[in-house]
Amino acid sequence: MQNTKSFSFSVIIPVLNEEHIINGTVKHVKDISENKDVEIIVSDASPNHSTLKAIKDGSIIKISSLTGRGQQINKATNAASKNILVFLHADTYLPQNAFNEIEKVMEQNFHAGAFRLAIESKNKILKMIEFFANLRTKITNVPYGDQALFITKELFDNLGGFKNIAIMEDIEFAKRIKRSKHKIFIVESSVSTSPRRWEKRGVILTTLKNLFLRICYYLGVDTGKIYKLYYSN
Repeated sequence: MQNTKSFSFSVIIPVLNEEHIINGTVKHVKDISENKDVEIIVSDASPNHSTLKAIKDGSIIKISSLTGRGQQINKATNAASKNILVFLHADTYLPQNAFNEIEKVMEQNFHAGAFRLAIESKNKILKMIEFFANLRTKITNVPYGDQALFITKELFDNLGGFKNIAIMEDIEFAKRIKRSKHKIFIVESSVSTSPRRWEKRGVILTTLKNLFLRICYYLGVDTGKIYKLYYSN
């Protein structure tokens, strides 16, 4: 069992055109880090790296990357100096006790984990989506990227990082963790994610489209084609 004092955290935030919200996300991570050893790495695939230019905090490690969340994370991980990696979406906030919860998981000799999902909305359909997302995670032990997956850097490196695929890199990586015989611990605390992606195109249409694309992925459809469908109107 590791000593709690040995835990340190690299919070990696892959971004694409998130200049309007990145400072809020960064501030939140710093606010909840308290006396923990935490570094924040933002990996930007925005044109002209507009998100990096918008960051006001000089302590943030800035990484320029090509498009592709898996590729962005891998490049950021190369710059990470801490022993626990936390992958965070720019529109998602960690729970207040996140780093304490991660330490508790690692003290139980787990090597990977994620949080439950909460969507910042009172919309009944979104609350239903939230419920079934958490149920799916409990049954399959395959969390999605918006659940703030965390993993030891050692295991991440041993697995070879994320695959350089256009989309669904989070599902592929979580499944690979499972195949390596490491259970992903699901923390009872929830991350809080923005409902913006559902609100932008409509809750029902977005939900059905996401379900269709996941089915395509599991049926072996090329991720490049799935990516184009995801970003099509």
